[in-house]
Amino acid sequence: MLTQPFDVVKTRLQAASSTASSAASSAATALPRYASTAQCFRQIVRDEGVATLYSGTAARCARVVPGSGIIFMSADATYNVLARRRERRDEERRDEERRRAAAGARAAAGDGAAAGSREACVSHY
Repeated sequence: MLTQPFDVVKTRLQAASSTASSAASSAATALPRYASTAQCFRQIVRDEGVATLYSGTAARCARVVPGSGIIFMSADATYNVLARRRERRDEERRDEERRRAAAGARAAAGDGAAAGSREACVSHY
């Protein structure tokens, strides 16, 4: 809604530019109707009223709202995928830390399998 007046002005400027270029190509020289964006705003308000800046709002909403909905749904889905991936990665890190801590505890407690295999390797070489 806030950008509707700018959309109306943009459309008017494009139409004036198109009319001027087609008129120039048909041997009739016509100047563009609007000299600038600000002048276009002023002329529309002066000649047609402020309500004209909001003409076509329903058609614009019918075009913009579905696209915005798709963007928000896509962003939400992407966020959820990334959040799940991060949770999995964090869980894998925690599991790895637990395995390392358990292995360290076994080695410190003198677990025969871990200590004995190290001693066997050292004495063998």
